[in-house]
Amino acid sequence: MPLGEEYTVALGSDVALATWKGPLVTNLSTSRIIDAVGAHHGVPVHRSPVGEAHVVAEMRARGAVAGGEGNGGMILPAAHFGRDGLVAVALVAQALAGGGTLRGLADRWPAYRMLKEKAVRGDEPWERAAGRLCDRFRDHELDRRDGLRFSRDDEWVHVRASGTEPVVRIIAESPDEARSRTLIQEARAALDAGGPGGR
Repeated sequence: MPLGEEYTVALGSDVALATWKGPLVTNLSTSRIIDAVGAHHGVPVHRSPVGEAHVVAEMRARGAVAGGEGNGGMILPAAHFGRDGLVAVALVAQALAGGGTLRGLADRWPAYRMLKEKAVRGDEPWERAAGRLCDRFRDHELDRRDGLRFSRDDEWVHVRASGTEPVVRIIAESPDEARSRTLIQEARAALDAGGPGGR
């Protein structure tokens, strides 16, 4: 099975931390693989709202040595404060130069299953939908900086209005695909409850 784009920032950050020690920064919708990388190197991982500008601002504020977003966008301040695919390729290539395979590099880290879906954004005020989501995930830790992100142990679900489409994005991750699917379904059910016939 091919590796997903979520591995890019994690693998690149692992290489960067071999040279520079310091915090990592990523957004709220990026895989927890990067948290495992940070823990391995003994450095904190900070999260920002989605968007390159938000990540860069947080990196500057935290003095981060590496970061980026789960879409493969690697940011390495030693090069410049901007998403750079060539920097990502160079860092992963450096890791491969030590021997081994891309799959071998990935297998060093915990495996997670991330699912992404969209829901139509209706006319209902967001506050009502947010209230139902908070009720449904009341046993999870809540982050309100960019939509609603609910996390507990090694799972999370992020529900946020798209900035580019009239939809709500739902992203969930856990070690198990069935559990990630359940998180998506629970979030969707809370959103759908506000539609015709809902409460």
